[in-house]
Amino acid sequence: MKHPNQTNLIKHFLKKVPALSYVVFCLCSLATPVRAQDMMKDANSVVTDARTEILCKSMTQSVEKESRTITILNRKGLEDAAFYCGCDMFRSLQKFSGEIINASGQTVRKIKKSDLQKSEYSSSLTTDDYFYYYECNYPSFPFTVKYEWEMKCNNGLIGYSTFIPQTSFSQAVEKATYRIELPAGQGCRYRELNTQELETTNKGIEGQITESKGTEGQGIKVKESTGAEGQQVIEVTALKLPPILKEPFGPSFAELFPRVYFAPSAFKYDKSEGDLSTWQKYGEWQYKLLDGRDLLTEPFRAKLHELTANCSTDREKVKAVYDYLAKTTRYVSIQLGIGGLQPIAATDVCRTGFGDCKGLSNYTRAMLKELGIPSTYTVISTTNERLLPDFSSANQMNHVILQVPLPQDTLWL
Repeated sequence: MKHPNQTNLIKHFLKKVPALSYVVFCLCSLATPVRAQDMMKDANSVVTDARTEILCKSMTQSVEKESRTITILNRKGLEDAAFYCGCDMFRSLQKFSGEIINASGQTVRKIKKSDLQKSEYSSSLTTDDYFYYYECNYPSFPFTVKYEWEMKCNNGLIGYSTFIPQTSFSQAVEKATYRIELPAGQGCRYRELNTQELETTNKGIEGQITESKGTEGQGIKVKESTGAEGQQVIEVTALKLPPILKEPFGPSFAELFPRVYFAPSAFKYDKSEGDLSTWQKYGEWQYKLLDGRDLLTEPFRAKLHELTANCSTDREKVKAVYDYLAKTTRYVSIQLGIGGLQPIAATDVCRTGFGDCKGLSNYTRAMLKELGIPSTYTVISTTNERLLPDFSSANQMNHVILQVPLPQDTLWL
């Protein structure tokens, strides 16, 4: 199943934590304010300034402008100096510039878009994913790297970039901001994670502001407001975040780091319209993608009944179908456009003998349906232990399996 944000592909290629197109950059230590020196204790890198601005023009189009400035303090922080961003038929890199600054504050290299490496590496057979990356290997520490780039989004918005001020362990943050603006009537929801120590206060017409209980001027603030023309504006600011250290056998990155998820309510994606305001409504949209894709040819339907003629229970029939699937099909992933979320038709899987997790699950569902055995096409995550029950978003799942509720047991295929 294709992840709406292409971080998994990038993560496997670069062996980095998911950052949703985040990059790190720094100011040299000679130019760092005194208050930031305390943050450098135990830090390998310091995000001195990071900005994300998203302007949604419609339900299908947006422009994302980003800049990242990070100071790399030692060799352990060198990975944080890399740039990468994922693209596909929905997202494209329009502009890019960068520079490397040495400890004396001198620019030692300008980085152009033509200096970026482009890769279409994928574990899938066919995909429209590709990404740009730049590996910064400046040999002298500390140094600063700054990136500025612009992304154009077309054909649909099923999710928005996540605000992640810290992208790795032992990374401090001086300042990081995020701003998203949407036209009147086009709703956006947000959900904070790992901000247990934050408290909420109401600030009248400016909307809800969430701020840290810690030292004044530190922590994360979320502000929601309405523009002059009725547009919704959400702004997030992170200030003076100390580095989080990785401990042996300790919690994972995802369990510790603060972040804010954003997701639309109603959406359009590759000409398909849906509602993400609740898990129920999103599930209904997912099931609409299955319409007409569980049909089987008459000869194959007869073959199924012949295959299970000697089975005395539904469980035996499920096993016969599953064993047949294992013998006659193979996993081949083709993720193009909405095909990253919509399964291949069952007749095509039967004819070609291949499909991905979606296609094979839907094919098995179609075979069981022919035998009178109900099953449930189930979208899950192989990376998130739990989905957020109070915040529905498409980027929390990345896999599909099949649930078969039998009288004495529930099978997960």
